[in-house]
Amino acid sequence: MMDAGRSRRIDRMLAWAGILGPIVFIAIFTVAGWLRPGYSAMEEAVSDLGVGPQAWIQNANFFLFGAFLLASLSASPGSCGI
Repeated sequence: MMDAGRSRRIDRMLAWAGILGPIVFIAIFTVAGWLRPGYSAMEEAVSDLGVGPQAWIQNANFFLFGAFLLASLSASPGSCGI
């Protein structure tokens, strides 16, 4: 069985995943957009980056964002200390 201190640390890490997930998602799709010639975030959807020669970047980004989201959902409410 886990002690309360360790459980609290894990909850806090999981909660921070929910905060950092969107930030990491935006950073990665921004870089992916810079790497695609002619891509304009103002005119095209982010999911358009998931097609083409460098599609693996955005597809991995979607997967990573989903993992961060699922992790944050398993944290206890109010556990990030904010």
